[in-house]
Amino acid sequence: MVSHDVTGFTSISLVGDGELSVTPGAFGVSVSAEDNVMPSVVVEVDGDTLVLRRDSDWGEGVRPTYPIEFMVSLPEIKVLRVSGSGRAAVQDVPVADGLMLIVYGSGEIRVASAQAPTVVADVEGSGQVTLDDVSASRLVSQIDGSGRVTATGTAGDLNVDIGGSGLHRSTGLRTTGAAEVEIVGSGQALVWVEQRLDVQINGSGTVTYRGDPTVNAVGGAGDSVRRQGG
Repeated sequence: MVSHDVTGFTSISLVGDGELSVTPGAFGVSVSAEDNVMPSVVVEVDGDTLVLRRDSDWGEGVRPTYPIEFMVSLPEIKVLRVSGSGRAAVQDVPVADGLMLIVYGSGEIRVASAQAPTVVADVEGSGQVTLDDVSASRLVSQIDGSGRVTATGTAGDLNVDIGGSGLHRSTGLRTTGAAEVEIVGSGQALVWVEQRLDVQINGSGTVTYRGDPTVNAVGGAGDSVRRQGG
């Protein structure tokens, strides 16, 4: 295992197929990899972003037989981005103004016990974001492709935007205010909302809801909106 002395970042970008664990604490970065792979691992800070990747020129033809493991600690986090097939897990890291979680490709982000005014989960491709026990004034779920966003916890308001065949599942997330769902394509949204549910669908998508909200279905979306168990 190799440690890196880097500080001053509030965002993390994982590029490639590594595995990342993020925990609260003082700034710290450690990497575990095979001896012939370690020289190709790049750990650098670009502005306020910690970038974790492999040097493609150096590492060409050298393929790990087990995933590169990154262990990162920091006082607070604002943005976590996974590009590729990597996997990232965040546990109990404080969030200041808001939290943005982005997956490009087939990667995965899992966050436990996040509290923030606004949480944004953005998936482009076939990846997924999982939020366990989130507490947010507003949760935004954006899926472009066949990806998935799953959330439990509580939120004041919820915005879901699906383009493609993606799945948003938050029947374990109590939305105390309003939820707005827009689907273009064959996507599915499963939500729990108490006050108001606004739905707009262009395609064969469906919305299933839990709770007793006032439902406003735009255009012909009404036939594609159903109560859970109904």
